[in-house]
Amino acid sequence: MPAVLFDSIADYPRGYRVLSNPFHSLKRVALAIGMPIELTQAECAARWRKQRKQLKPLPLRAVSEGPILENVLRGEDVDLLRLTDDPNEAVRIIKAYQRSHRAKATATEPGTKPIRKSDVKKPTSKAEHAES
Repeated sequence: MPAVLFDSIADYPRGYRVLSNPFHSLKRVALAIGMPIELTQAECAARWRKQRKQLKPLPLRAVSEGPILENVLRGEDVDLLRLTDDPNEAVRIIKAYQRSHRAKATATEPGTKPIRKSDVKKPTSKAEHAES
């Protein structure tokens, strides 16, 4: 099955893409985890089990500039519905964020506040969502 990249999706702003079936073939899985594409499924699985035991996480490093900071939204610019037009999914994103950050009760930066479920606004239409 082919991997399909959907771009310029009707009723959504440019730049929002969807990739379908990125790992639907053994060759693509092998490429993604750094294995030779000629391996059988059993060989690939055996190598991966051995390799993953030796994986070490990269150390965290705080940075003051760089690509990670190019798309920062604050205050009224924050719109979780840019990620999804499903308010329930936006709430799940908020809850996952709060769990991962232990839902700090106080703001971490001056002028900011913790995200709450009530902060999620549902657009009345996809066209309105595309304009935001």
